[in-house]
Amino acid sequence: MAHKTVYHDKIGECELIIEAEIFHESGTKYFALVSSFNKPKYEDKYDARKVTGFGHKQIWGKKLKTHYYVLWGNKVLGREIDFDRLGITHLLTDALNPIQKSTTIKRFFEMIHSSKFMTFKQK
Repeated sequence: MAHKTVYHDKIGECELIIEAEIFHESGTKYFALVSSFNKPKYEDKYDARKVTGFGHKQIWGKKLKTHYYVLWGNKVLGREIDFDRLGITHLLTDALNPIQKSTTIKRFFEMIHSSKFMTFKQK
């Protein structure tokens, strides 16, 4: 099945796997599950709070790892989604490794379910 390719100004080229618009009393929320070979680069490798960019390094003879992200934010009715303005959540295991493809959909729907009690605010 062919997926749509989207571009995010921070992550770069991403493959759009699934997207959802959820209507809550607090407003319409938008979620997109995307995959990319680019991973976050940190200012300090022991502190994941400051991301300096995204990218990947091809090592000869090794296959690139796919990283999965959930992009999320508010949807304004009648407007197209601006992927660059959405929040980014990198899907990781408890050991902070990239999750396998088989668990991405489960995590995606867990995030959607928990959004019922959240309000997204633009900085």
